[in-house]
Amino acid sequence: MPWPGKLTPEQEHAHDPSELAVPSAGIASPSALRAALLDPALWRESLQTYAHATRLAVALTNAHGDLLGECLNLQPTWHLMRTQTTVLAPPVPRGCPFSLAPSQPCTCIVAALAEGRVVFARDRTQLVHFAVPLILDDQPLGAVLAGQVFDQYPEQMVLEHVAKHRGLSPARVWQQARLETPVKQTTLHVYAELLENLSYMFLQTRYHVMQQEERLAEMTRLRDQAEQARHDATRAEEALHQANAELEQRVAERTADLLQAHGELRHQMAEQQRMQEALLQREKLAALGTLLANVAHELNNPLAVAAMQLDNLHEARRVGPWTADLDMEILREAVDRCTNVVQSFLALARQQPPTRRAIALNTVVHDALVLLQHALEVDGITVQLDLAADLPQLWGDVHQLQHVVVNLLTNAQHALRQMMPPRQLRLTTLAKAEQTQAILEVADTGPGIPEEVQHRLFEPFFTTKPQGEGSGLGLSLCRSIVQGHGGTIHVASQSGQGTTVCITLPVTVPEAQSPESAPAPAAPAQAERASILLIDDEAAIHRALIPLLQRSGHDITSAANGQEGLDALAERSYEVILCDMRMPDLDGAGFYRELERYHPHLLPRVVFLTGDVLSTEARDFFAQVDNLRLEKPFKATAVRQVIQQVLKT
Repeated sequence: MPWPGKLTPEQEHAHDPSELAVPSAGIASPSALRAALLDPALWRESLQTYAHATRLAVALTNAHGDLLGECLNLQPTWHLMRTQTTVLAPPVPRGCPFSLAPSQPCTCIVAALAEGRVVFARDRTQLVHFAVPLILDDQPLGAVLAGQVFDQYPEQMVLEHVAKHRGLSPARVWQQARLETPVKQTTLHVYAELLENLSYMFLQTRYHVMQQEERLAEMTRLRDQAEQARHDATRAEEALHQANAELEQRVAERTADLLQAHGELRHQMAEQQRMQEALLQREKLAALGTLLANVAHELNNPLAVAAMQLDNLHEARRVGPWTADLDMEILREAVDRCTNVVQSFLALARQQPPTRRAIALNTVVHDALVLLQHALEVDGITVQLDLAADLPQLWGDVHQLQHVVVNLLTNAQHALRQMMPPRQLRLTTLAKAEQTQAILEVADTGPGIPEEVQHRLFEPFFTTKPQGEGSGLGLSLCRSIVQGHGGTIHVASQSGQGTTVCITLPVTVPEAQSPESAPAPAAPAQAERASILLIDDEAAIHRALIPLLQRSGHDITSAANGQEGLDALAERSYEVILCDMRMPDLDGAGFYRELERYHPHLLPRVVFLTGDVLSTEARDFFAQVDNLRLEKPFKATAVRQVIQQVLKT
């Protein structure tokens, strides 16, 4: 424990910290509580016991150093110099009442309360005292002072000098001081710790007693309140029963109203959903009507090439040698072109629930251009493609996104018609640096959109086109589709400077194979041979498929409808069944149901061949079965591949 050595009078030092952690339950210390805790009458007995045991002077003070009660066990030298002085001493300023140097007031009480620990002090007479802080809930209450003793033999000259200054006889003061036995510093430390513990225990005990008294008073008050509450409850019980009955009746009535409102709301929501689906289909039909002429043109050109090439093949075989490879390549290109146009048109026309899968944004752009390429060329519109090669895949519905791109291209085409050539349309795809978003920009050099109507572009039924040319649903549905994919769509336009539509889509694709890539089909020479039942009412399909499959070594049996197929199955079993959907007498769905009844083990061997991809009946049927299917037109490699797939199951 630190102790003052050769120090100037009144210099203070701290005792080991021992904070008074008195439980206060968060109660602040108002003046009434402070006065009750520092009642000198309650402290007197404890302080007397301490003073008698330690032979130290002891006193109780408030936080300002004012004595509370009397000072007990005054020490002789201190008492002589305080009471027998003949010099009129100036008023003692607030501080420590044990100090004999009023010109230099002792601040040990202030320091003890500020630091929360015992503070020692030595005055000019070399007398030592210490202050024990009394703190409750971080609120300084006061202090207990003890001491007025020497911790070493006093110096005669210093003591006589102080005596003269106070008008006392130096010899008398010195004689009295010599009679006092100094208290060792270690002993004073023990006395300080003892007083600290005593004060803590007394303050804690007093505080708990006050708490108990307060609890008792609170319990009495609560008991009176409880009696009054029981009395009030008795009077209110009948009123409560009556109120409960009325409340139950109101709840029942309100519940009935809510159930009725809930049913009406569900009906309205279902009706709204049907209206939204109808609006989407209406917009699709409007777009299909616009595209139909383009599709017809796109089909007529390659069909004309195919017809002329077939005439060339026929004439070449009659007149002499002919270039089979080149002629076949030209014919294949024409057929592939027809197939691509038909598939793109059907994909846009399908009415089906959204199906998310890994898709390439660039492929969506190309498929949309297939439908509009001719119309754009007729209007003299130059299309510039700036498609990023390293674009990450998206996870979305390819048909919905294709509808968005077609709608944007159609809008740009209509806008560019109003401008004189050159007319330019630029499509740009790119990915942000962190590869988390893919961006599509469709920019045209059209007349732009007036600023005063730009805020209404995505409102349903709002259109900038002349009356009768637009439904006003295109951009509204586009935004709905883009937001459904977690993306955003924005339009930037200025009058006379064209329009740019920017679509941002998140890249959230699980690890999956690219939708554009597919494993190569097995070569015919490596194919497993099988017995195949071919059911189709089109004789041309038989004439084309039978030799193609026979070249792979398969045994083919043909039937013109589902009933003939069942008759063939009655005679023998087949490893693969290729069945058309739309046939007379018994169609593909009916054949499947009959097979389910009589030959259920053959169901996994059925592969459907269909050109009907738009009817509701076909869509509902394929949603119920898991069988493989080929959509017409299809290639030989696709047929061979699906046959091998069935044979491996």
